[in-house]
Amino acid sequence: MSIDSGKALAEPTVRVRGPFLATMALANLGIMLAFFTPILNLLPRMSEEIAGADGKEAALAVVTGVGVIGSVIGNPLAGALSDRTTSRFGRRRPWILGGSLLGLVGLCLLPAMTSVIGLTVLWLVVQFSVNAAYAGLTATVPDQVPIDQRGVASGLIGLAQAIGPVIGVGLVTYVILSLNGGSYITAVLFVLFVLPFIFVLKDPPLDPA
Repeated sequence: MSIDSGKALAEPTVRVRGPFLATMALANLGIMLAFFTPILNLLPRMSEEIAGADGKEAALAVVTGVGVIGSVIGNPLAGALSDRTTSRFGRRRPWILGGSLLGLVGLCLLPAMTSVIGLTVLWLVVQFSVNAAYAGLTATVPDQVPIDQRGVASGLIGLAQAIGPVIGVGLVTYVILSLNGGSYITAVLFVLFVLPFIFVLKDPPLDPA
């Protein structure tokens, strides 16, 4: 049976409600928390644990430098593929959910790495996964938000993105000090903050034709 793709591709005209804006902002907060908590706190400590005090700077440079490739590839690739995704769950939802769950696994496994290579490869996977979720999330603004609300939506997104790293780094610096605990709480909060938007989002499917 053919799917009517009009809703999936039409310019939005119906104003979005508070729950959509709130959960969208919360999802952005979770993604920024997952991005920056490892970079600003966890990865430097893991690099020192693996490479020692003398080698931590070089190790961290390798880990974060290679990890950037995940962002450079993951974001545009996932964005382009989500435009063409014909899942019955919609175009954006599979990428937001899939990227979040894969990122959850990667973040939880980070403390188990015992070599710079292992840490680098896993952080590359995390960066790719989080960026895939971020690409799908970002695309929901032009998909769902009418022009006269995009300023409000962008403002809430910007606020959430500024708060996310503060919350994440604060938690792993002052509350949960162990590397295992810090990685786990980062992973769990990431997914918990993204999930409400998955359920609120109305993501019409795209006809494969």
